[in-house]
Amino acid sequence: MELWVELPNGARIRLFGADRPDALRGMACHGLMADEYADWAEDVYQTILLPMLAATGGWAIFSGTPKGRNHFWEQREQAVRMPDNWHTELLPVSVTGLISADELSHLRATMSPEVYAQEFECSFVAPRSGSYWGEYVERARAAKRIGEFQHIPGAKVSMATDLGYTDSTACWYWQVMPEGYRVIDYDEFDSRPLDWWIRYWQAKGYEYDTIWLPHDARAKSFQTGKSVVEQCLDRDLPVRITPQLSVQDGIEAVRMEMPRWYMDQQNCALGISRLSNYRRQWNGKRKAYSDTPLHDENSHGGDAARYMALVQQHDPAQFAEEKPAAKGMDRHYQLDVLFEDRERYGQGGAASMG
Repeated sequence: MELWVELPNGARIRLFGADRPDALRGMACHGLMADEYADWAEDVYQTILLPMLAATGGWAIFSGTPKGRNHFWEQREQAVRMPDNWHTELLPVSVTGLISADELSHLRATMSPEVYAQEFECSFVAPRSGSYWGEYVERARAAKRIGEFQHIPGAKVSMATDLGYTDSTACWYWQVMPEGYRVIDYDEFDSRPLDWWIRYWQAKGYEYDTIWLPHDARAKSFQTGKSVVEQCLDRDLPVRITPQLSVQDGIEAVRMEMPRWYMDQQNCALGISRLSNYRRQWNGKRKAYSDTPLHDENSHGGDAARYMALVQQHDPAQFAEEKPAAKGMDRHYQLDVLFEDRERYGQGGAASMG
């Protein structure tokens, strides 16, 4: 069923859901009204709609409720910097007066200050509801620990990654400073094989101290017969395994370590957004947040941040260094290795990116 209305001059206004972005392709679009833009997937406008508008010289309007400093906030910031091209308005209820003072007083009493600021005062600063680290990110901004903190040549770089094959892989890069950690870079790409990542890491030109892999990176891949660890060692990358602690331990580690992070605002822009929006899953039946993170586009960046913080919180010297298998031996068929993997991962084994 198509939802559209045709005007007397023959023009059509059509309604689409942004949850099916491929249905938007191929149209001759002369204007766009993007409602609740903060809830859209962040690449829909850039990869699908913007090229269509460019072809027709069309216009765009973005509206909605803030959801932290995500792509909606970035779009507004760009508009503010280009007043000749964009018109911007921020319409908090305290300015519009659309809701009575008595009703607002009742709402304040029944909502958290963060949710009230977001929903009624159009606050992009208020941490997203259920966010684990949104408040900590805003403290970092206020303390000027988000700014120009780029790579220092000659200083070694460490990296922590959350590997994925059918979905995103996220990587955080940092250098040790006397006062903490210089978080210099963040990468995130979808559906890239391990070989692509190895070549990408090497091409960045960093002198790596350690590349920290998730704990299941020792599992063998059916495609190659080797683990992620072995494939990295074969390419002379200095890899180790992140300490295997609980998700909650990692979340607390980020809270402990983030006050010592100095994050580059340009190279880490997407990663900082992931930190702000990594949040608890809402349990509709219990009307409460669960103890587990919501699995969405922020998950991999948030998980990689947990690994980074765990490494920083625990002395890396205590972790055993990963070493390549002895030459001439096929580790895939060594009985002691099979028993070792079974003990570590259980009978079901563990999957890895090949």
